[in-house]
Amino acid sequence: MTPIRNKTEDCIIIDAEDYKATGYSDVPMFVQHIEVMMEEIDRIDEKIEMKDAED
Repeated sequence: MTPIRNKTEDCIIIDAEDYKATGYSDVPMFVQHIEVMMEEIDRIDEKIEMKDAED
């Protein structure tokens, strides 16, 4: 599954149907959503840390 980048808003859109097709469907949908949100938070934190290191 490859995330789709939205060029105008610079966010990642993940199709729930593609996400289920990866064999991850045994986990409840709300858990999958939380995991995706946590991954996004980690990416944002990495960007902030890189920005702070550059300054």
